Amino acid sequence: MVWVMLGPLAVQIAHDLGLSAAQKGLLVATPVLAGVLLRAVAGILVDHLKPKKAGVTGQLIVLSGLAWAQFGGISSFQQILVLGMAGAAFAVALPSRTPLAARAPLLLWRSIAVIALILNLILLYLLSAR
Repeated sequence: MVWVMLGPLAVQIAHDLGLSAAQKGLLVATPVLAGVLLRAVAGILVDHLKPKKAGVTGQLIVLSGLAWAQFGGISSFQQILVLGMAGAAFAVALPSRTPLAARAPLLLWRSIAVIALILNLILLYLLSAR
């Protein structure tokens, strides 16, 4: 999941490549947008190749892109956007249900409710302290 590093590194990348604010925003958004669009393609691959083969294929594509970036270098905004396409590759490997949701869905919802309650109490405290 190297693509998540584009956000924290956007300032440095923008400085090195001389990107505008709009280009920097597109740089950060590309993995998510590409993931949304390419997951349909990944789903079709899963149907035809089975999940394991589709996952391996996606990871090989990502690894080849990373190797190209490492050894060939990146010198333009378009090359960075191609690397951002890796946002779709990991979706094949994600399980459709988490083990906790499969074992005890009520426990999962109770846990989420307790966490939300605690976060709301902390937020309420912070807002009232002003």
